[in-house]
Amino acid sequence: MAHTYQVNCDVDKAFSLLSDPFFINARNLAIGELESDCRVEKDGDTTVLYITRRIARDNVPRALTKVVKPVQTVEFVEKWRRDGENMVG
Repeated sequence: MAHTYQVNCDVDKAFSLLSDPFFINARNLAIGELESDCRVEKDGDTTVLYITRRIARDNVPRALTKVVKPVQTVEFVEKWRRDGENMVG
């Protein structure tokens, strides 16, 4: 499913921020994550972000507490490449 976002600055400036591991970790901690780790690798024309977040969910329904733990680790892999003047991920 494709999503398009308009930004109020040039693509390179937005992408440099959104692929900065220090910014990503600070953003994740600011929104309440328990831990955040981000590693960025370049693979030719592709930028790959490996993001691990520990999140706390205090609103897990009691019936699901044996299946869904209140603290979970979520791992993301984002692959981004330039497509003309845009970035596609």
